[in-house]
Amino acid sequence: MPSSGSRDGRNSPETVGRWWRRAASELCGSLLSVAVSTAVATAPGLSARAQTSERAHRAGVDIAVGGDSNPALAANPRDRARMDSTALAPAGTLAVDVWSRIALVDQETGSVHLSPYFTARGFSSGGAYVDLGTGALGALVRGPLSLEAGATLGGYAATVAVDNALYGDLSLATAAAIGPLRLRAEGYARFRSYTEDQLDGLFGARISVLADHGRVSWGAHLSLDQRRSNAPEARRTELGATVEANGVEGAWRWLAATTVYTRWFDTAQRDGREWLLRGRLERTLNARLGLYLAVQAGRARAVRGGEDALRYGRAAAEVGVSIRLHPIERTPDDESVTRVGPGRYRFAFHAPEATEVVLLADFLDWDAERGTLSPAGPGWFEGTFDVPAGHHRYRMLVDGVPVTPAARAYAEDGFGGRDAVLVVE
Repeated sequence: MPSSGSRDGRNSPETVGRWWRRAASELCGSLLSVAVSTAVATAPGLSARAQTSERAHRAGVDIAVGGDSNPALAANPRDRARMDSTALAPAGTLAVDVWSRIALVDQETGSVHLSPYFTARGFSSGGAYVDLGTGALGALVRGPLSLEAGATLGGYAATVAVDNALYGDLSLATAAAIGPLRLRAEGYARFRSYTEDQLDGLFGARISVLADHGRVSWGAHLSLDQRRSNAPEARRTELGATVEANGVEGAWRWLAATTVYTRWFDTAQRDGREWLLRGRLERTLNARLGLYLAVQAGRARAVRGGEDALRYGRAAAEVGVSIRLHPIERTPDDESVTRVGPGRYRFAFHAPEATEVVLLADFLDWDAERGTLSPAGPGWFEGTFDVPAGHHRYRMLVDGVPVTPAARAYAEDGFGGRDAVLVVE
């Protein structure tokens, strides 16, 4: 049985060209259908979105150079469905990632977002891959409970692997906030249509425990799915475990994640385990620009005598610039509060000469130790907090001096001054 990385003519340029012409036509038709359906379904909420979220649209471009010890693994970013064992010599990397977030509806009780994206990698060895698609996510929030539905549609192609495919993902999830934790359960179905007329369906579930502590957020995920395929050798069961964390400290942002997959195949001798690690450190320079370092590492080996299992070792690193196409422009007269999620608000304050800024608020029991804000660019301090429903009073403590920040509403404090007021419905 030839390996999935074989070059037996089935993946010839002529075959790939014909497949992609047909795939592009199908993809464009599907994207148009999704766009029209979404516009019709969400049109009534567009005016409400404009009133509740003036800065909901975001987009950016990451451009980087780096190196990869095995570019063949970079060319298979979404799954290891084909188990391509191709190994290429280490190569330099030129990377371009375009991301966006378009809010069609953004309210306390619900939201609908679209996320078109484009990713491309070119290698000094001559290989390249591209990944193009769009995601959609809708959420309905009722107090601590939420219901989420998501979909993704796209395609990717590589000159160094046989995993060229159209893909589509569907998911339905429910989540509950319990104190500082958020528990989430998700069911999903994923579909892959490959160049070599292989059609796969993945059906599974994932449970997650999430926490957001302001400066640091983390999550733990456990997933189990089955891959069904018209190619018997691709049928398998997969167990995945992921731990991730990210945080903000002043102008620095960081992310770290590790995942372990264990796979058991129905008939093929491919049982194996794969470990992936990724990290990113970014330094914000101003409202539009940032510099970042991104690293990845991975290793795969056989288990239980999997003679044909995926085996590799890989390390990659990129250094680049992150450009925000629609930055959040802030001035000292900006309102001091921005909603960043259901029940989550970012408080910002401009104090160029200050060394410490603290949020004093009734939802923090007026406890200064709980409201310390972090430096966030020249003269800015900010922090993110959970705020329950209701009318809340707050003010800032700037180097020990009480200051009332800019706000939509104010209330007398009973001592001749006034507090800023935040209303959460």
